[in-house]
Amino acid sequence: MNKKVLILSSSPRKGSNSEALAAAFAKGVQEEGHQVETVYLLATAAENEPSTVEGTEKDVQGWVDCFDRCELSGTVFAGGVNDVGDIVGHPALEKAYQAGREV
Repeated sequence: MNKKVLILSSSPRKGSNSEALAAAFAKGVQEEGHQVETVYLLATAAENEPSTVEGTEKDVQGWVDCFDRCELSGTVFAGGVNDVGDIVGHPALEKAYQAGREV
């Protein structure tokens, strides 16, 4: 089934780590021929603790709950990235790509 995907990248920096993570996810989605209505949380941060993204995940879930046909289907977090380009080679890029392919 063809789906529609909404990808939100919130970093204000051009070429940011968040943008790279979103691009990896989008590539996987596009290669599978989907357009998705599902929302995925793709987050990067300098902190490396998985709990770093918990507040954001809760807030995104609250937003998603406002839409009948929308669901938060997954979260991909890349910790330990701060400067532009730090995400290069990070395992979260492959995880985001694979998540996109599995939509």
